Amino acid sequence: MKIRATSSSSIQYIFIQKDFGVQGIIDFTQNASNNLFNSLSHFPRDLMQLHNQNLFFETSIIIKDINPALNLLTFTDEQLKLPINPINAYTKLLNLENRPVVYFIDLEADLKVVKKSILNSGQKVWNYTFCGKSDKQPEFFNKSHYFDNAIDLIETYGSNFKKIKSVLSQITEGSKGFKFKVNKEENDRKIYNFNPTIANYFTSTQINNEFWKLKYPKSVDTPKTNIRNKILLDSVIEIDNRHLKFIKERNSSHRLPILVLSFPFYNPTIYGLTKDNAKTKKEKIYSKVLHIEQSTDYLNYFEANSDEEKILAEIALRTILNPKLKLLDGIAFLQASFNFSPTMRFPIIGKSIYKELSFFNPKNNFFSTSKSRKNKLQSIIKFGTKLSELTIAKETKEYIANRDGQILVISDLPIELLCLDSVPISFTHDVCRIHESNYQGTLNNYSANNRIQYSVNEETLKNTLVILSADADKNDDHEFRASYETVKESSRRLNFKYEYCRTISEIASAVEKYKPEILVFDCHGNIDEEKKTSYLVINGERLYGDDIIKYKIFAPIVFLSCCNTNPNYGYIHKIQDAFFQAGALTVTGTFLPISIQRGTVYYLRLLNLLNVEFSRQVHSNWLSFISQIIRSSILHEAYLKTNIKLNREMTDEEKERLSYFLLQTHQFGKRKEIFLNLMNEGIKLSDELNITIEDTESEFLMYSHYGRPDLILLESKNSEEKPAGNTVYKT
Repeated sequence: MKIRATSSSSIQYIFIQKDFGVQGIIDFTQNASNNLFNSLSHFPRDLMQLHNQNLFFETSIIIKDINPALNLLTFTDEQLKLPINPINAYTKLLNLENRPVVYFIDLEADLKVVKKSILNSGQKVWNYTFCGKSDKQPEFFNKSHYFDNAIDLIETYGSNFKKIKSVLSQITEGSKGFKFKVNKEENDRKIYNFNPTIANYFTSTQINNEFWKLKYPKSVDTPKTNIRNKILLDSVIEIDNRHLKFIKERNSSHRLPILVLSFPFYNPTIYGLTKDNAKTKKEKIYSKVLHIEQSTDYLNYFEANSDEEKILAEIALRTILNPKLKLLDGIAFLQASFNFSPTMRFPIIGKSIYKELSFFNPKNNFFSTSKSRKNKLQSIIKFGTKLSELTIAKETKEYIANRDGQILVISDLPIELLCLDSVPISFTHDVCRIHESNYQGTLNNYSANNRIQYSVNEETLKNTLVILSADADKNDDHEFRASYETVKESSRRLNFKYEYCRTISEIASAVEKYKPEILVFDCHGNIDEEKKTSYLVINGERLYGDDIIKYKIFAPIVFLSCCNTNPNYGYIHKIQDAFFQAGALTVTGTFLPISIQRGTVYYLRLLNLLNVEFSRQVHSNWLSFISQIIRSSILHEAYLKTNIKLNREMTDEEKERLSYFLLQTHQFGKRKEIFLNLMNEGIKLSDELNITIEDTESEFLMYSHYGRPDLILLESKNSEEKPAGNTVYKT
């Protein structure tokens, strides 16, 4: 891993919020953070955009080491009192002495501490504004550095552009050609006042116009009809078309950017707590209001039985639901900023999907019998179809289904099972996910990817560590014994590391010893109902998220070959969030029990194919690679069925037919047909051998890829390496 390269003219934004009790944690329920994240899309990411937006957009695509994301750091006022002030530390690390820095300061924060930290940083180009609400008058300092909003900041840059370029010239010559060329004319464009489209508007203007539009467009009230879906879809298509135009004009291998989708959801655990704790009539009304769902037209479902209920509903919408959704839009924009991606936020849902979702609650143990396992696919299709019907309009569904691009989803729902035309989206598309409910975890993952650049290369395989449970060592009767023997044999051939561990401290020691790039856990996993979380089991000892954080147990890539590592029905504390907090960039886990043999075969197949990936160069990033590994795992079922049911090896003809089928899974346009064949008549490899989805027990649909595996590139070590650090644009 290395520090991600940045442009010398990139703008560093810093948010300082009042500490509310847990050091370093941002309180997303406060006005300060809510208002900030909702407005970030209004701000420029780089001074280059105030010179030529198109040049910045196209350069960020051409030069892969350039990070176009909006750079945001978040601190609490208590952190500024630490012996090592984070503002000073990052000023030195990111060379902020001579780069533009913008502060968003919570009015509730300790302003004296904030002022002292800023003035002692040595930064030469800095500005600040306040956010949030306070009963006291804000204490302005160095008022010439103050700005009121994004337009005010840009105009301030224009007034001081010569001075700013002079400061930048101390670290780069590239900025000398910059000219402040923003469009100050009236903005004649009209946009509907529909929050999910706002970020797309600002992204679109930044990639479609040469000059930054200083004035905001004219806002038009949104009609209360199904036009909302069309407005949102059109804003996505507008961004996609700009990327396609670049591809065509430059004859580029660049693909459509990852599509960022948000599916807001009421956690059933939280819903149950508020419902059960409501005793009085007023409390019961309020509990009902707190879980208002929306139609596919984004209209709120709520039947008020009295004027009192109507008033409470309006208050809840204004003070709770709308801020929550706006915050989600802001976080989606941050994730989209890595690629100038379009975003879509779908209607919020809750109890209308609880029944179908309950089938995947591990507490119910619904798929424990042979008969119920056969019904697993039916449950998946039923859930995925219902979710699709509740949230996505027909035209949008068709566009996503036919869009050949990767997908990032922000949601607590198992969105991998979302069905577009009877096919789970994780089979047709490369899908990764970030949890909605843990806003801090989402921000931490964004910040990590914004600061750190990691690529997989030929050396990664030998820097892979597999953790095995020590109680299976030398125990012939242990259920993991056979699969562990396969792991040991594969290790000798592929040169990755494995360790039998007895305790948490032994796991920590192994991770410290090998410092792996890929960390695999091959063991049992289970859920803790009381703590509402999952844990891993090593030699009978439980490894919880707190242990992972305490002992810094992580690698850039984590693969959990364990059951129930991400239960989807009301479990609040997710174990992958602990890996992210420890330092991981992506975590692959499961949300239902998996078989020991399949689980081991899946990651061993991953390591085998990684061994040959760089000679073939099929995949550009880790999401593409890992998605194809899981999607094409039907390979294992063919061999298994041949050996067990037919008691023989596969013939050359069957292998050739299987290879042809696997090759087709690489083709986006073929995947829907392949899945429907598997679900219906099966894939015929010979008269004796026909593979159906029942043979797989649908386990290849049980995996989720968390974080941003799409930002982890697969690169040959021998390819030309560009130095990390500041990158200079040539104008």
